[in-house]
Amino acid sequence: MVKVKDLNYPPYEARNPERWRLPNTITKSICLLAGREASTALRIALGGHVAANAAHEATYYEPFTYWDWHGVAPDDTYAREYKRQRMWEHHGGFEVNGLAHGYPTPRERWEAFKKNVEMDRRWVKKIAVAHWMDIHDLDWILTELNELKGLDLSDAPTSKAGVQHPWAYLIKPVADWDSLSPPLSIITWLGVPDCRNSINKFALDLIQVLLQRCTSLRTLSIRGRQSEGKPVNAHDYVCKLPYMIATHVPKSVTTLELRLPFPHLDRLANVLRDSKSSINCIGIDFGAWVQEYPKNPVATNELRKYAIKEAAILAAQKARFEAYEKVHTEILGAGKTWILDQSQFGQGLEQDYLEHAKHAFEHDFYAQESGSVSVSLDWALQPGGSRCGLEKASHHKDLFHYVEFTDDSTLPAMLSGLHQFGRAHKDIELFTLKPEWQEKSMDPVHPFALVQAGAPSDATSMSKVYQWLNSTFKWRPIFDWDSFPGPTPKGSHEALLQRWNLDPKLKPEQLLDTILTQFSLLNDTNIPIHILLGRRHPDKPSLYWVTPTSPPSTMERYLRTSFEFNLKPIAPLISTLSIIYDLRSPISTSTTPSLSTVTCPRPICPWHKTCPFPIHSTWPTSSLTSSYAKQKMANSKPIKMADPSLPDLAPNTAYLPPTGPPFPISRTRRNPVYCEKKLRFRSRSHCVAEILGRICVTAHGAGDAECAHAEGV
Repeated sequence: MVKVKDLNYPPYEARNPERWRLPNTITKSICLLAGREASTALRIALGGHVAANAAHEATYYEPFTYWDWHGVAPDDTYAREYKRQRMWEHHGGFEVNGLAHGYPTPRERWEAFKKNVEMDRRWVKKIAVAHWMDIHDLDWILTELNELKGLDLSDAPTSKAGVQHPWAYLIKPVADWDSLSPPLSIITWLGVPDCRNSINKFALDLIQVLLQRCTSLRTLSIRGRQSEGKPVNAHDYVCKLPYMIATHVPKSVTTLELRLPFPHLDRLANVLRDSKSSINCIGIDFGAWVQEYPKNPVATNELRKYAIKEAAILAAQKARFEAYEKVHTEILGAGKTWILDQSQFGQGLEQDYLEHAKHAFEHDFYAQESGSVSVSLDWALQPGGSRCGLEKASHHKDLFHYVEFTDDSTLPAMLSGLHQFGRAHKDIELFTLKPEWQEKSMDPVHPFALVQAGAPSDATSMSKVYQWLNSTFKWRPIFDWDSFPGPTPKGSHEALLQRWNLDPKLKPEQLLDTILTQFSLLNDTNIPIHILLGRRHPDKPSLYWVTPTSPPSTMERYLRTSFEFNLKPIAPLISTLSIIYDLRSPISTSTTPSLSTVTCPRPICPWHKTCPFPIHSTWPTSSLTSSYAKQKMANSKPIKMADPSLPDLAPNTAYLPPTGPPFPISRTRRNPVYCEKKLRFRSRSHCVAEILGRICVTAHGAGDAECAHAEGV
């Protein structure tokens, strides 16, 4: 383990408060680029300084985004109970004297925002609407936020069988909605959900009504929710999106943002050209597209389940219809108006909104892996299947071959296809959207993704692809090297062989050579090689080749074996090497004094003198164990540890580098008690359940450690 004290980390020096020297215009510009959370932190730090107003204004520029609402119910207390706050207390939710503290529910956030923004409504330029909001909330947004330029409706709820849609008023030509057309006329950015689901037509109806009212619209953003592994209509999957854009998007729109994987860009470009659309820029979340690979075929048994379900639904609908038709004819007559309510099965394959929506808290950087399930189009492409209605009859016959040719299953094939599109359609500018960590846009890439079987292997062609990616998207991948450390790379190769569809004929040494070839091509095209080590799942031990439950003989055998990171072949190509050392497995009490010399930012307690956590009222400059060296027994000898061969782990206190398992918080337990006795818990386990702190060492160049810092997660 790297000792922090050996890195000559500069000692902590209290910063003397000085006058904020930047003018408000520059402060605001910086805050707009830094984001909402950074602006809030700066506002708190500036206190009563006049520059705090500029930071405050930046926080209201986009007060709510899609990820604030997606997948979270209006009264969901998940964030309050589980999410750790970045400022003030580092714990999750808690109760003091019967009052709940922590993050508010989404509905509480929304109501508090409407109250607090009353005097500063002009600051709000862009806002996202939650799926649970009704017409009154939409009316307030469009009438009270007079200078709104961006409206994100991507979180629109899907239709639920037998229930009135909460946004149904938006697609009805009522007089009240017509009065909202003037506010919509100043909107320049609009976010809408994917409209390609043929069963749930609300998204398409919403687009048809809204786009004709947005006369000043410049950018249209489309966010998809493709359900993995489910059978979909081939024409909806390929044809509907280009047709919708060509038919309903006004001529004022010049930029299209696709926050969904859509490999059929050539068809989209042809439709835009034929319709004489003004769109000449297409943005994609390139990092999220990369994480879609490898694509694995959907299991046959899963397709069979959906086929059985669909057949059962159709049979139930038919029986219900026939029963009603008989009674209706007998009582009212055949010519009378039908009053049959919507069937509870009318949803078909469409599921309830919250069943598939995933909120941001579910993303785990350490556990998440790339890859997805290919879209299944088999049932829709059989003879007698659905017809497009947008193209000629021969289009249905040729669609299967087109999808088979354009739906790539490997990352290199996708990159090559994207390069071919860019070269063939130079009249359309491709650019990358701001990455979203919730969509895995910022996750590392596995090196095996570049060398999958079936991927293009021609070095010359891939060199051109990488060069184009660098100039178009400024691609800066981070490669996760955690599959390679160990005595030999054989175990890693065999473990991931099936998942990544690697060539079974490749030996471990040959596999490293193929990776070296791709890294050389990346390096030659000015794409830096960034390697990440230590991305270990919190539930796994820090050791790479054994576990704490391994027999002692196994541990001894591997300790005598020369450890190998397998970085030697690619070491000359590495531009940046990042290593994560987590504080566990284990951190002994004798280690904490050296860590205490590295001073982390002190949390600001919002309660001040009335803080319900007495343990936070002091922040010692040394470890709790520093007193052991000073105390002596009756025989004047210093106190010794009970078991020097297995020292205690550092106490899990809030003012020491956090380590060990956190205090358990249960969904059913709403009032977790934090007391000093429990915080001083000591564990002798060499395998801790969760990383609560880590030391990151980033090395640039050939391995010189440039910086090291302690970071609380």
